[in-house]
Amino acid sequence: MTKRNHWKLFFSIFTLIFICSSLVNVIDNLYYHPPLTDHFSWRLDPQTKQLYFENIYQEIREQTGVQTGDTLIAINGTQMKSQHEIKKYLSNFKLGDILSYTIKRQEQTLTVYSTLKKQAEYLPLILIAAFVGLLFLIVGYLVVLKKPFMRTARLFYLFCFTFFLTIGFHSSWMPNPLQMVFMAAQLIGIILWAPTILYFFMNFPAKVPLLHKHPNSVIFIYLPSLTIFIYSFIVNPEVKFLFNILVFIYIGLAFLNLLKSRVKIKNPHEKKSLQLILWGLILGLLPLGCLVIMSDLIINRFGLTAVAIVYGCMSFVPLTFGYSIMRYGLMDVEIIVKKSLIYSTLTTTIVLLYFLLVVGLGGFIVRRFGISSEAANLLFLLIVALLFQPVRNGIQTIIDRKFYRDRYEYQKTLLSLSQKLPGLVNIKDILKRVSETISNAMHVSNVMIHLYDKQSQTYKNQLSIGIDEKNEELGWQEKPKGLVEIIKNEKNCCIFYKIEEDNRYNELPVADKVKIEKLGIVLSVPMFYQNSLIGLINLGQKQSGQAYNQEDMDLLQTMALTADENQIFSDFVVATDECVV
Repeated sequence: MTKRNHWKLFFSIFTLIFICSSLVNVIDNLYYHPPLTDHFSWRLDPQTKQLYFENIYQEIREQTGVQTGDTLIAINGTQMKSQHEIKKYLSNFKLGDILSYTIKRQEQTLTVYSTLKKQAEYLPLILIAAFVGLLFLIVGYLVVLKKPFMRTARLFYLFCFTFFLTIGFHSSWMPNPLQMVFMAAQLIGIILWAPTILYFFMNFPAKVPLLHKHPNSVIFIYLPSLTIFIYSFIVNPEVKFLFNILVFIYIGLAFLNLLKSRVKIKNPHEKKSLQLILWGLILGLLPLGCLVIMSDLIINRFGLTAVAIVYGCMSFVPLTFGYSIMRYGLMDVEIIVKKSLIYSTLTTTIVLLYFLLVVGLGGFIVRRFGISSEAANLLFLLIVALLFQPVRNGIQTIIDRKFYRDRYEYQKTLLSLSQKLPGLVNIKDILKRVSETISNAMHVSNVMIHLYDKQSQTYKNQLSIGIDEKNEELGWQEKPKGLVEIIKNEKNCCIFYKIEEDNRYNELPVADKVKIEKLGIVLSVPMFYQNSLIGLINLGQKQSGQAYNQEDMDLLQTMALTADENQIFSDFVVATDECVV
């Protein structure tokens, strides 16, 4: 197994473990340890430092006798000083337990009772948060799976992973090991989330000079988050706002780096992709910022539905990244798993549809027709099931038109080439036809075709477009850990957009790196004959500025194979009397 496959296996297993953990967390919260509530709402009086009841619904008032404005003295004889203490205390009980509340109403001291029930409004929030978290994780995984050696791809995976940890787990204060594990994962995500956003955008789309000069300075990016978190959540919980301020500083600096990098970029396609990413971040993070600043006001006025909507908005971040990768080749990566894209989009649509049905029509149907909430949910599931196939077909059609339209043009190109090659009787004519087809189909700035030469034991340039054929630097020799050796080992295309960020090329000889840069080589396609490397097709940048995608590489490798299968070409190769194995 190659080193590349080792890394792919590592990221696959690591991702699978956390996907399973997230699903276990959802099942645990929905069925085994659901969030409990006594349906009371408290507010802390800043002057008396006492908790009082607010916004008591009429049904709750009639059941318990509690009135809005009553002061809470104790629950089961235990005094409470904050809403946080109440939430933590309630987590020690189970569904159906009856609690006694000692309250004060004017000059009277009363005891009332309430039964703990499942907090139904939390369930859509848990589902949406878990889905958005998994969406982040899956997009990050698909990117790093394509380029496991590229530093930017790994940082993007870390970027997505911290989002996943922060919102993908829901934990309570229940004293059981599973919930403690979920809580630990969520706390780690909260600490790492904001500094990781900043660190990612200090490296993407361009690395800031500070990290070039002082690569170990990354510790100073994460240290303030850890320090302020410990102080504001453990040492002095009354100043939790300090951590929120620090998060805003991190995100503000990340936006600043992204805007500065976008101004410097000249490539119009990369500029468009960054514009889309910017809007995704604004639409995804701005509602979250409003929720952090005005959480009490928003939750008291709109309930947990507002929090669920905010979490749903965060899906704009992975979706805009995924779209930019597919449409513009962002980070020089293309997500090639078409089914994953289709079903991720389909799942997003179905979950949002179900959420809109439950939130928008659920309460109305239950009140209007007098049916149970379980029956209403069953009805909505039936509606969603009936819509599944039509929605899937529509999404597949849109994705095919948007991202895979080149495939049909390429099929015509291959058909035309395969019809013309058998009529060519000269090796130069074959190479010329192949190079012109590549140049015309992909609008490439330069094309170079090299074939192995036995006498010089080098890969000599046989034909080039856009490059002086007399250039002595066009040939390639096999060197330890050089370009030829890498291509032989991987038996696949090699991309050189950001050669300094790809760990595969860390030990590439300096002479090869200089030649790649000087000749403007962006993609190298191998030509194999009977499992032997007999040639290279080296390509420059596309005239459009777009990155090469998987469709391009499939076409190029098929062209190389088509040329190899031509009898004249095969005779030429055999005539060398020796190929490099």
